[in-house]
Amino acid sequence: MSEDSRGGKFGRIVHMSVYEPLGDRLKTRMVYIKIYGTFSVKKTMGMNHKLFYGSLVNHLS
Repeated sequence: MSEDSRGGKFGRIVHMSVYEPLGDRLKTRMVYIKIYGTFSVKKTMGMNHKLFYGSLVNHLS
């Protein structure tokens, strides 16, 4: 939930990826790449990337 508050647009994408069937891993991966790209452009903080990615992995796991 904090990710949604923090990212806004990115949070929405994350939610979409979470809502999508977990079986579609390829799609989720593509979504993650898109999020990562946008996030890296908006925020140049490596720590944020790791935290964001970790959160996504936790949701998918």
